[in-house]
Amino acid sequence: MSAAPVIVRMMGGLGNQLFQYAAGRTLALATGRELLLDTSAYREDRLRAYQLDRFAIAARPLRRGDVPFFRLRRSRLGAILPRRSRVEIVREAFPARVPVWPERGVVSDAGAPYLIGYWQSERYFAALADTIRQELRLKAAPRGVNARVLDEIASGDAVALHVRRGDYVSNPAATAYHGLCGLEYYNAAIRRLSGKVSRPHFFVFSDDLDWVRANLDTGHSTTWVGHNADTPWEDLRLMAACRHFIVANSSFSWWGAWLGEWAWKQVIAPARWFQADHGGEGEIVPSEWLRM
Repeated sequence: MSAAPVIVRMMGGLGNQLFQYAAGRTLALATGRELLLDTSAYREDRLRAYQLDRFAIAARPLRRGDVPFFRLRRSRLGAILPRRSRVEIVREAFPARVPVWPERGVVSDAGAPYLIGYWQSERYFAALADTIRQELRLKAAPRGVNARVLDEIASGDAVALHVRRGDYVSNPAATAYHGLCGLEYYNAAIRRLSGKVSRPHFFVFSDDLDWVRANLDTGHSTTWVGHNADTPWEDLRLMAACRHFIVANSSFSWWGAWLGEWAWKQVIAPARWFQADHGGEGEIVPSEWLRM
């Protein structure tokens, strides 16, 4: 009988989904198992949708009957527990430490590992980075405006600059947890990168592009990218095609920079990724990125 699959609980926006896939895929390859994605959380999520079906991933959504007796319930304390299942819950130990798959005690040979967490560290999948980058290609070729912008990006020293606002501004709980990268950060990052790149062309991405255009001056040639509001995966492809990156404290722009494959890329990230002090700062930003 084949080994039980690895199952990942999918939740959050596209950046979070990419982290969850990368961690689950690496565990699946390390243990010789199939990867299944539990997308049931999006039945009740009115703000976000499952989006990995746009990518050439080696996984599929979990279906009824994939795992015998597979059901989940919530305890009175809110914890997700298995009920009469062959599922072994594996919770993210964030921010304590990041295990290397497959670490003794993390998964056994018996049930199906069911991963619950955000898994926001390159260390979960660094050993298979080339495979993950290959599988996180979009299946459809770029068309129309996106194809033209890609040609523009390829013609020079393109810098992807991402400004995350949205709920970081409008939701007090999100503001308290994540914080917000201010204009001081972006202006300092632009100055620093301009000293390293002779003729930068900035491609600016944001969920509040009107505010950014009114408040941020790169001082260089700039393309304001605002046509992919309903297709964020297209923005991700454009970002990843750039040579250099100024990222927000956002998993979306993290992936735009990480997927960039130019050998001499410069990545600038905020010195503080989380406003809340929970000890996770040391894991999420790769050591070779410059923090400001």
